[in-house]
Amino acid sequence: PVNRSIKAGLLSLIFILQHNKNNGATNKSSSRSSSPMDKKDRIQKQIPSQMTINHLRMMIRRLFCLSPKTLFELYAQSGRHRGIVNTEIPLDVDTREIGFYNLENDDYIFIRI
Repeated sequence: PVNRSIKAGLLSLIFILQHNKNNGATNKSSSRSSSPMDKKDRIQKQIPSQMTINHLRMMIRRLFCLSPKTLFELYAQSGRHRGIVNTEIPLDVDTREIGFYNLENDDYIFIRI
């Protein structure tokens, strides 16, 4: 039997807001070596795997109180690959569903402003 309940399709993801200190620089190490994160910069949330990246962006704007003019990029990192450098997956196609990226519970979504 196929389980079609909404609860079965939920993913528990950790959203981490990262501010780029250099405004436009692509040096990823600078954003990671910043001061310890505030509680408000890290939120764990359950979302359906059928949610599109576009809807995820709207949800992130509400969660972190970002203005509509604020531009940000999304990157996912699996728990299996946290110790390996350059294993982040860009979530850059707004029409794709989150399930396309094979994310699992407790994976990270980085929001880079």
